[in-house]
Amino acid sequence: MNYSNLDIFYVALNGRNKIAQVNKQVLIMLGYSNEAEFRKTTLSQLFETTTDFKKLVRELKEKSHIIDRIIRLRRKDSSFGNVRLHLFLTEVSGETSYCDGFMEGAETFISDNKATPYTDYLKAVFTINKKPVSDY
Repeated sequence: MNYSNLDIFYVALNGRNKIAQVNKQVLIMLGYSNEAEFRKTTLSQLFETTTDFKKLVRELKEKSHIIDRIIRLRRKDSSFGNVRLHLFLTEVSGETSYCDGFMEGAETFISDNKATPYTDYLKAVFTINKKPVSDY
């Protein structure tokens, strides 16, 4: 499967709410020319309001994942684009929480609500470590 058009990112939720790693597609989708420029932006600045960001983080901490959420993110030029967001939280007791995620442009999904073919596969990959250990 080809994932080159999928936007993948890694976030450290440690109070500063900065994106730790992104692939090139995230930068392209949000209109940034390089990762250093993008890192100057806080996560809350990407949302329409700080309240929207805080509600998403609260829900993520409660559920440990958010799947297939269509939200609006702010691009570098201050315009907004719809994305289909998938987030997977990893909490380390007493330490920083981390969030793996991927997103897809959602302009076409709003009308037909269909995910791309690799979305289900990647959801399984990201959630495999969240399943309880059991005998086989």
